[in-house]
Amino acid sequence: MTRRITVSHDGIAKDAQRYLVAHDGIVKPIVRALVCVGGVVKQYWPQALTSDASITWPIQFLETNNYEILAGAPSICRIDFIAAGTYTYSDDPDDTSDVTTGPIEWLDSPVTAIEQYIIKFEKSSGDNADIDVSSDVLDTWLDMFSARAFAITQPTQGNAHYRVVSYIAAVDPAQLPTLAPLAGTEHRRKIWLTAYVTDSGNDIAWNTAAWNIAEAKIGADADCILTFNPNGTATAIGDNSEAANWHNDAPSPASPGLFNVTLNKISGDDPTSGPALATPLTLDVVREWIMLSGVGDGVKTGTFDAIVDDGVDSVTRRIVLTSERTEGVPDDVVWTDTDQLVAAFSPLFNSGDAVATLTMNTLGRGIGTVSPLGTPFTEDWHSGAPTASNPEDYECFVTKVSGDDLDTGPPLDTWLSLSSNRVWTMVTDETLVLIRQGWFDVTVRVIGNALSAVTKRIRIQATSETGE
Repeated sequence: MTRRITVSHDGIAKDAQRYLVAHDGIVKPIVRALVCVGGVVKQYWPQALTSDASITWPIQFLETNNYEILAGAPSICRIDFIAAGTYTYSDDPDDTSDVTTGPIEWLDSPVTAIEQYIIKFEKSSGDNADIDVSSDVLDTWLDMFSARAFAITQPTQGNAHYRVVSYIAAVDPAQLPTLAPLAGTEHRRKIWLTAYVTDSGNDIAWNTAAWNIAEAKIGADADCILTFNPNGTATAIGDNSEAANWHNDAPSPASPGLFNVTLNKISGDDPTSGPALATPLTLDVVREWIMLSGVGDGVKTGTFDAIVDDGVDSVTRRIVLTSERTEGVPDDVVWTDTDQLVAAFSPLFNSGDAVATLTMNTLGRGIGTVSPLGTPFTEDWHSGAPTASNPEDYECFVTKVSGDDLDTGPPLDTWLSLSSNRVWTMVTDETLVLIRQGWFDVTVRVIGNALSAVTKRIRIQATSETGE
């Protein structure tokens, strides 16, 4: 079978590089040549490519989008390869117009010997049900004589995402008629396709009422937290707090990924942590920014515009976040160092157990309760009790000094946030007169502020008496 053709040049046999014909008085390259081998028509090329220098298919990933409102559905996102050595792709992220980018060269101009190149698409991720009928097949090398395409479609409200790896290579003539890449000529590129259909912003519930959030702490870090949730809600938390829906169907919007939030800084400090500013971020995951004032930071404040959009409509709210930490000892820890006793007693012939319970609650109180009889106590640990406004800023630490262990409760020797009630018990239900007791140090402080710590020693005792 014909594999190569040579010519004699200066007495030396050389491979023919190109074939030309005269057509209407104009010299043109031969696009395709055929030979008959064993009664079968097969292709051949004068010279096999030995490098991929003509292929300009870059390695950087390519992101393509098509966005439609319901009236324009379905949404089809596609990339098309044209036999002239160029490609075009969907580039319409916001439905401002149906935009196609290109043509862009994947083969150096002028285009010659297009028949020497092949293409293949391989799935990286996505649902094959989203592939449009106009797409070429996956996992198969295809010649470039004809236009080639890969496309996905979203017929109804929602979105479709598909990632494909594309390969362009020079064909290996030695393996014809099977299409296979010539070694060393493959160019690989990831393509991300997204097709959206939305209802044109009717679901945006965000409004323009300004939020001014501030938090001030003495001897503890102060932070203001701005959060957008996929369930359609947003919150801003400090000493004062705000909450609002960004989606009309909160708390269960159908397609939060079709909506974006962008936080633009107008003035002041950047958030201490959080995703990028001035960047549209999809709302299918939590987006959260924190303005933190730590040791030595003093006042940190920033003014921001929080914009919610669906690519068509948008609503902007002005938000100010101000956090301030000052050093010193807060005056709202009123826990004392006076010893206390919590003693539970179950008298003779009583059917109940003796249970002594110590509770540090979120209302700002430490409470010792007993069952069925005994000595209880109540003492505030926060000046705002029984309605402490910020228990999450405080913590307690319980350690055993001596005696019996507690029966239930959170771990000892660990700082525990007082944003939740903390409860420990000592129980005795033996059949003999029995006393179980232990001595415990209970410390309350502002989180992280050692100067504010106050420790009280509490004896917890449970006694049962059955008369046996």
